[in-house]
Amino acid sequence: MTDNTIDNLESDSVTLILPISPSVNDTYGLTTSGGVPIKYIKTRGKAFFKEVNEYVKKNGFDIHSNIPLKVEIIINFATNHRNDLDNRLKSLLDSLTLSGVYEDDSQINELHVIRGETKKPGSIIIKISEYKED
Repeated sequence: MTDNTIDNLESDSVTLILPISPSVNDTYGLTTSGGVPIKYIKTRGKAFFKEVNEYVKKNGFDIHSNIPLKVEIIINFATNHRNDLDNRLKSLLDSLTLSGVYEDDSQINELHVIRGETKKPGSIIIKISEYKED
């Protein structure tokens, strides 16, 4: 089995290295039409989703896994400015769903997020493996 498949995953994992995801505020917007709220994806969100999709397809990570998952994330911000870790997760996890890495982020049973090094241009390292109860 190669490192880029989760089919019948046992000890194997998938590791992706992506650019910093936009904040949730830069990804999603809300407007109304006739008093009905409508959620939409902003330009920065669309660009990030497209970039992730191209990376996933190019590297063969579009595996459409449907098993319980463990996800470990290291976010390396480009600067020391105040950055909330949780503010980057929604667009990141949604992008992996839309790109076909897994069927839905509700499959994630264990999620670890760590602030990594500060280095330009910034990156996110994601390790995805099968969730196993201890």
